[in-house]
Amino acid sequence: MNDYYDVNLKQARLDLLQSSLFSFHKVDLADRQGIAELFAEEKFNRVIHLAAQAGVR
Repeated sequence: MNDYYDVNLKQARLDLLQSSLFSFHKVDLADRQGIAELFAEEKFNRVIHLAAQAGVR
């Protein structure tokens, strides 16, 4: 989560999504080791990539 817009608002929205069927992992997609470790630790059914910059035209 970057600070392009209010991080508190982003966190509040993320808090609404918490359930046993959802998990959020804050990992830099450029961090190959971090991504590899995450995929070694977790078994995912799906991965959704939401790392785009908001407001890009």
